[in-house]
Amino acid sequence: MTYLGKNPQGYKEYKHGQTGIVFVYIPGGTFQMGDDEFDNTKPIHNVALNDFLIGKSEVTQGVWQKIENIILHIKGGDDIRWKQSVGTIVLLFVVKQD
Repeated sequence: MTYLGKNPQGYKEYKHGQTGIVFVYIPGGTFQMGDDEFDNTKPIHNVALNDFLIGKSEVTQGVWQKIENIILHIKGGDDIRWKQSVGTIVLLFVVKQD
């Protein structure tokens, strides 16, 4: 990943070299989730999140095709199942860095 600098909101941005996807770094934190008014949202509870990266925009068909081509190159063959690709996607974006 290549560091691009901070966006106007002050968050760090990175670009993935193989796909061109721009990610925004979100610092972790704690917040309260739930609501005591509705049964399916009870109880109000604390949720803690670690730092994470999220795509700045939606994944287009063109970007998805790049990801598929990378997965096919790594896995071999021309037909892979979604469950097989998920692990490769995680490796592609989390473990492998440019």
